[in-house]
Amino acid sequence: MYYFRVDGNADIGMGHIMRCLSIAEEARRHGIQSVFILSDDILHNLVTDRGHQVVVLNTFYNVMGEQDEMEGIQRAIKGNKPTALIVDSYFVTDEYLTKLKYTCNESLTSLVYIDDLVKSGYPCDILIDYNIYGDQYESDYKALYGAHPPYFILGAKFTPLRYEFNGIPNRITRRVGKRILVSTGGSGYADLTKEIIMEAGESEDGYNFDIIVGNLNKDFNEIQSAASQYKNIEIYRDVKNMSELMKSSDVAISAAGSTLYELCATQTPTVTFILADNQKSGAECFDQEGIMEYCGDVRELGTKVLAEKLVSRAIELCENYDKREMISAKQRLVVDGHGANRIIENIRQYSYSYYSFRRRNGLRGLQKYLIMGHEVWFDYSLFEHGIVGAVPDDELLDIHNDEEYKFIYDVFCTKHDYEKIGNVDMGKYSELVRRYQERYC
Repeated sequence: MYYFRVDGNADIGMGHIMRCLSIAEEARRHGIQSVFILSDDILHNLVTDRGHQVVVLNTFYNVMGEQDEMEGIQRAIKGNKPTALIVDSYFVTDEYLTKLKYTCNESLTSLVYIDDLVKSGYPCDILIDYNIYGDQYESDYKALYGAHPPYFILGAKFTPLRYEFNGIPNRITRRVGKRILVSTGGSGYADLTKEIIMEAGESEDGYNFDIIVGNLNKDFNEIQSAASQYKNIEIYRDVKNMSELMKSSDVAISAAGSTLYELCATQTPTVTFILADNQKSGAECFDQEGIMEYCGDVRELGTKVLAEKLVSRAIELCENYDKREMISAKQRLVVDGHGANRIIENIRQYSYSYYSFRRRNGLRGLQKYLIMGHEVWFDYSLFEHGIVGAVPDDELLDIHNDEEYKFIYDVFCTKHDYEKIGNVDMGKYSELVRRYQERYC
């Protein structure tokens, strides 16, 4: 079973919840059930309609460290002992994840964090950054985490897309492009959307614009009213077949975010823009690689200037067959729709021997990491005191039978009873630590 701690609303958009749903839906194909832990019930039906369970904490999504939230998650984890707790939020703190990690360790649960900011070495067992620049930042992540990094899942090949984006065939580029898809994000940016509608409606004859309005957009009626003035604009809401809509479009205008990876999967040439700081690195990287054209930040350019630029660049792209063909070819290399499956396989591989070893040996607090291409084990309790055990998989059973290891384990691991430290012969302890590290580290 997987647990997800994630939220979505009109303020933070739908990106976090949608990528977690993609992982959960792929997990179900592997026979794994999922439970979503939400701060409120705004997206309760969205999750349950997809067949997943929901736990509502009745807390604030942007204050994750409060006591009620932590107690609610701890009850859920300790009661069900899921294989993994996957956390996806920009509002986490070191203290919050440290407490969660301790709870997860006690329940034999791997703590997984989805990141794309590369700003802090947040405590976790597995870190996922599937952005196009993710694997380029591996050295930065290692620097943030120091000597004891989590298991990294990095790069666009791990992008968790819905199953409808799996294995889409190569695009057949139309010689003349006339259909443009517009997506300004799950919660929308009403002023920009209306400016795009005005620019699109007054554009040259023959160009049709399909505008997607998110379910959480509070200005839907106003947007629909603006679009009704133009015959070449159609509004879509609560889209069930997004991949088909993308495949039928010649060009797209899209806010940076998870949608860009869906557009890559459907090989839809795109002009993009950003609404928030966390989108900038992705948009710039796509632009530098020649995969999409980055047109700017709405907060700097303003809605009118940006709308004019987006529509004109989209039309220019429609008129340039060779460029669209080249972009589509590059997009095919970014994602293939199997990213969620790769995430599941990595979590499963990480957890399987982890749990089976602990069940066979009755150990507490062990964590497995990948170091220099080899699977090694750290004992959580020993690690607190500077002892690191690292051995290849085929030596794991031998180490448990080692008298030196048993001594250290009995003192520092049993029931996590750190008070016993004061009764230990520290001279003998220091010598054992030295010999232990020489042999296994």
